[in-house]
Amino acid sequence: MSGPPEPTTWPVYARLCRLNAQLEQVLSLAAGACLALFTVVVAIDVIYRQVLAQPMMWPSEWSVMAFVWSVMLGAAVSASRQSHFVVVLVADRGRAGDHVLRTFVALAAVLFSLVLVYFGWRMMMTGTRRFTPMMGYPMTYVFAAFPVAGIAFLLFSVEQLIAAVRRYPPRHAPHTEIGSE
Repeated sequence: MSGPPEPTTWPVYARLCRLNAQLEQVLSLAAGACLALFTVVVAIDVIYRQVLAQPMMWPSEWSVMAFVWSVMLGAAVSASRQSHFVVVLVADRGRAGDHVLRTFVALAAVLFSLVLVYFGWRMMMTGTRRFTPMMGYPMTYVFAAFPVAGIAFLLFSVEQLIAAVRRYPPRHAPHTEIGSE
């Protein structure tokens, strides 16, 4: 992590960085809690189904919900930390090339985030009319992970776009590719 923005940076950007740092912590804890819940529920399901020979209905649906939420929240945290898998297409672009590419990538992330929020919201709304097969829970509880993660993606990618356009150092330094050390 590069640390908080310099005091000379744009105040709106500094506030966004502070908000995103707090949001990243909350999402990281929530993603970890969902992953832990997923693990516990699957273990309960295996024990009851295989050891006690008394299968239950709810674990499969709860494990899917916990898994979807942990993946989407974890992906948002990964986007904030710029730690997603990266394929380097162009090497040694120079300072101007790096600036243009960094700006383009951040702009593409903003656009992707808007698509995720819009279609995630639409999918969540259709979830009010769809229910899980076993327990009958509204699918809205599962589908809500998409617009929630999309909003987080949007906040993180707007921060990265501002940093790219204004040539600020990112809050998190992008991770290096394998073999580039």
